[in-house]
Amino acid sequence: MPLKVYKSSAGSGKTTTLVNEYLKIALDPAKSFRHILAITFTNKAANEMKIRVIETLKDLIDEDREPSQKLLVLINELNLDLSIIRIRAQKLLSQILHNYDEFAISTIDSFIHRIIRTFATDVQLPQNFEVVIDDDDIIPDIIQNLYDKVGKDKELTKVLVGFVMDEADEENSYDPTHKFVGFIKHHMQEDGFEHINKLAKLNFNELSSIITRLKKKIEFLKSDTIKTATSAVVLCSENNLEVKDFYQGSRGILAYFDKISKFNVSDEKLFPGLKIQETINDEKWFAAKVNNSTQNSILAIAPRLTSYFHAIVGKIEEYFFYRLIYSKIYSLALIHEIRSLFIGFTEETGKVHISEFNKKISNEIADQPVPFIYERLGRKYRYFLIDEFQDTSVLQWHNILPLIDESLSYGNFNMLVGDAKQAIYRFRSGEVELFSSLPDLYKNDGSELALTRQNQFRQEYEEIILSTNWRSHSEIIRFNNDFFRIQTELLSERTKHIYKHLEQEIPENDKKGGLVSINFVEAENAEDFNTKKLKSIKHFVDILLEKKFDNKDICILCRARKSTIDIAGYLIKNNYDVVSSESLLLSNSPKVRLIIAFFKLIVYPDNELATAEFIDNYINIIDSISSFDNDFNSIKKNKKNGINKIFDHYNIAANSDELLALSTYEIAEFVLREIIKTNSADVFIQFFLDFISETGLPLDGFLSRWEVKKEKLFITMSDDIDAIKIMTIHKAKGLDFPAVIVDASNTKNQNTKSEYWENLELKDFEELKVGLLPLNRKLELVGRSNIYEEEASKTELDFLNIVYVAFTRPQKALFAIGQIQQGNIRDIFSKYLINYLKTKGIWDNNKLSYNIGELAVQEITTFNEVNKTINLEDFVSSKWTDLITVASTEDITTEILEGSSSRSYGKLIHKILAEIETVDQLSPLLVYLSESGILTKNEIQIIESIVTSVITHPELRNYFQKNIIIKNETEVMLDNGDIVRPDRVVIDNEVLTIIDYKTGEEKKQDYNQIKNYRDAFSKLGYKHIQTKLVYIGDVIRVVGGY
Repeated sequence: MPLKVYKSSAGSGKTTTLVNEYLKIALDPAKSFRHILAITFTNKAANEMKIRVIETLKDLIDEDREPSQKLLVLINELNLDLSIIRIRAQKLLSQILHNYDEFAISTIDSFIHRIIRTFATDVQLPQNFEVVIDDDDIIPDIIQNLYDKVGKDKELTKVLVGFVMDEADEENSYDPTHKFVGFIKHHMQEDGFEHINKLAKLNFNELSSIITRLKKKIEFLKSDTIKTATSAVVLCSENNLEVKDFYQGSRGILAYFDKISKFNVSDEKLFPGLKIQETINDEKWFAAKVNNSTQNSILAIAPRLTSYFHAIVGKIEEYFFYRLIYSKIYSLALIHEIRSLFIGFTEETGKVHISEFNKKISNEIADQPVPFIYERLGRKYRYFLIDEFQDTSVLQWHNILPLIDESLSYGNFNMLVGDAKQAIYRFRSGEVELFSSLPDLYKNDGSELALTRQNQFRQEYEEIILSTNWRSHSEIIRFNNDFFRIQTELLSERTKHIYKHLEQEIPENDKKGGLVSINFVEAENAEDFNTKKLKSIKHFVDILLEKKFDNKDICILCRARKSTIDIAGYLIKNNYDVVSSESLLLSNSPKVRLIIAFFKLIVYPDNELATAEFIDNYINIIDSISSFDNDFNSIKKNKKNGINKIFDHYNIAANSDELLALSTYEIAEFVLREIIKTNSADVFIQFFLDFISETGLPLDGFLSRWEVKKEKLFITMSDDIDAIKIMTIHKAKGLDFPAVIVDASNTKNQNTKSEYWENLELKDFEELKVGLLPLNRKLELVGRSNIYEEEASKTELDFLNIVYVAFTRPQKALFAIGQIQQGNIRDIFSKYLINYLKTKGIWDNNKLSYNIGELAVQEITTFNEVNKTINLEDFVSSKWTDLITVASTEDITTEILEGSSSRSYGKLIHKILAEIETVDQLSPLLVYLSESGILTKNEIQIIESIVTSVITHPELRNYFQKNIIIKNETEVMLDNGDIVRPDRVVIDNEVLTIIDYKTGEEKKQDYNQIKNYRDAFSKLGYKHIQTKLVYIGDVIRVVGGY
């Protein structure tokens, strides 16, 4: 069958299977490796597969080595003489190495990027667009664009205020910027993309009108319901009927009408209870002891009361459904606006976030059997191998499905590999049912095209179960087989279906034994549990070290990032060598924190928090004898201004005005050289200095950038370092370790997703094609309990899969830790553990630790792998003024006065013009140049005269004003790859002006140069460009039009 689907449980050798299938195609002389596209989930996995392919080819070629067991499997499947295989392998290896760019093993994002790069115009993107990978490189701009419109765009302002107020009503974060960041990150993902597209034709004013009308509709339905209920109450009153006369009295139908007429009950009580429904459905109208006259009165009006009841229930359902729509209407409107801002951002900057790629392709290929854009690829790829298919998103699958469909139609081999039990990325739009539904297509829309594709998949489908676990020792395999079988027996049918192939076989090898240790902490509260948990984890580490495990053999896996922070901090405090994201975070380095505090004090001299940060880190690094309180109070009382208080207190020889004239990098070096006084290399400092250099920002800009990036800046370390690894379970996917400690505590009983999209057909709102609704139990009140139950079932699977990934990482030892709070088990993870122990008949209420198997002492090998990392030992930093010789000011002055050489004064003027953006910045700069002794008063007068004549020139002065975008010496890449730096680029409204200063004679090459600048910016998408060559001499001459 051309479509092989491998269902590969953890440790079952899927990478080997992928490599073998790749080589079975590539080693066929009738085929070519150039026509194979292998898609993996991460760049790391793609690189690993490339290495494995090349290493396997080398092993096939090597005649001096006996083929390994893995290699023999491939040789047998090739079914060829070994000599022929070696000849083909040699040829294939040579072809790959000489045509490495055609060695197509990549992530799906990389593949889609290549398509978009080739067909940028077709998907409405600039030809030379720049890819933005990091969310933080685009979200601040989007938020700033939103804020810029506040007050100017009344409708958008209303929506933003409404959104913030809604979030405040839900007791969420009061910080709107933080909320916007989280909101935009969430909606940059693919969920809802197809739905929001259905609103693309609505403008913002129309959306605003819908919001107003929705609010009026809800108010009308409420008042109309009250009116109807009041009519029912009045009818009963006119017939002298009271609440006690009706069936169930205060829980009966008249009491219900009375509550609705006042409309002062909770949402749930707006809907009739079972007893009230019995009155209507079973005609139980009156109380048991009422007389015949009262019974007759009730029966006489019963038809009208029934009519009122049905009208009220219908109105309440409609009212409540509109309320659910309205509860997310500001979010929906904001999503609509954000889509527009993303498009505008790309048009203005030429930058495209990577999350846009699949959306762009999806728009282009929708409903096309063989999309035109793919036809133009020339059918380069004929064989598709997709790894980690369970984490593929619906949009990704729809984008690549036409290629696989066409490949199958030609009888070509295709392959999907995955494990639904390891689907843990639903929060990133991964959809496991794409995999578990095969060979059927998930959510088949019933169209002719979809049905044709599904039929072909059914015909070509071949399912292969990889059931042997080659990774773990036997006790761990047995435990996982039992543990997950026991859990799934109590869970939903969806989860049972996913886990139907969970049993793994134990191979005949030397991986016998192993240890599974299940442990509980009995605690009074969450804080008590955390304290005791840390001690327990330390105890597990000590057990492993006693059994001669190396530090690097141990990995601690956590469900929550906060746990990794707590555990890393605790172990580091107790002198264990640890590697974790937290321990490698730049902002956790005391030296880096001290430099950042110093930066803040220069920009914000009276910032007491920055003062406290500086003192705390100064004492930590330099002066452990000092008291924080004493230093802080002493500095606070100091009479000097700003940061000079710090300099005075700690006897630091510096002046804040002089420091302000330095670059960010130079200030950082000053702190290291003059305050920390270090000459030893520090990897955190080196990474930090590299980050400063890469940003190239002035101090205030750098601080803003740091606040955005600081939680994502980590140093990189060798995998060979002998330290305990601590990471989240998500980051451990695809990895394995000799020993694993799992902290998967989960006391929050909340769904993974909190909202969903629904197609709408509303009589009064026909233009509102879709709605965004909250995903909570209130859906049950409007007949949508199935939607909530489906999400609850998927959330259940999300967590079980997290546990599965964690429990299948270890080779030899697995430690799990659960919690029991005052006898109450709220933690879902602990419930799973206890359920297993009870089912196995080994649970004891008085016991907190259970061991299955034994932990053998590790053999100590004499071979130690050499870590070839080169470590820098010294940090070298000197003031630049100590390293260069400056020409005498008399020489420069003479050149300026005599005009004998434009070169020296030209550089000086260029430098000054590059430092100022607006007219008002010239005077402070000249003051600094004078006071620092760089220029004399005479030189200052001459320079001031020349520069002033430039920046106040009638044709130039508008380009030195505020409220316009100014870029001095910004870099632009030409077609040939050369980097050029126009002296000044100004953007005012939609006009971009390039200004270049010249201090020599007018030359033809000046015009060629500025023309190149113009062409470069034109290719970046700027349509209105003007140029100005400024010749600086006795007379300032401006030449434009090139």
